[in-house]
Amino acid sequence: MNWLAHIYLSDEDNESKIGGLLGDFLCNDWTSKYSEAIKQGIRRHLDVDKFTDTHPVFKNSCSRISVENSYLAPVLIDIFYDHFLAKNWDDYSNVSLEDFVSSFYKVLLEHKEILPDKLQNIIFFMIKENWLCSYKNIEGIKNVLYRLSRRINRQNRIVESIIELQKNYSDLESDFQRFFPEIVHAYCPDRK
Repeated sequence: MNWLAHIYLSDEDNESKIGGLLGDFLCNDWTSKYSEAIKQGIRRHLDVDKFTDTHPVFKNSCSRISVENSYLAPVLIDIFYDHFLAKNWDDYSNVSLEDFVSSFYKVLLEHKEILPDKLQNIIFFMIKENWLCSYKNIEGIKNVLYRLSRRINRQNRIVESIIELQKNYSDLESDFQRFFPEIVHAYCPDRK
């Protein structure tokens, strides 16, 4: 799961949502650095990753990725699943995607001083370019892949892997629609 799903699968309180995002920005001292609610959100993030990575539907989605991009398969599927969550948001929430994301951006800004530098450095761009809502569109996912490609020191063709989403679109969406209700039931059984 990528950022949007981790935030969605967090407990309802703001600090848990922060922890849900922080799972991708961990440093070695996180267990002593944050409040108990944030630590619980981080633990949930790590549990969700483990659940996802070992789930047969997720593995099946990974197998749909071409041999050339198979080394990226788990990362790509995490990102693609966030696209399908954003696209089908109303199936999983009574709150609009725009309201959910706007509320989360406010929470991020309120907690900015406790966030790792790496996350603090991107918050302005995340909010200005509305990254989480942009997942709804293929162009937004292409931008995610572009940002990912820039974090890798060596030359790469990650942006071109958008073709994996385009050529497997209906099968991946079907996989997501089988997978996501299971993870929601496992971590948020009272959710819509």
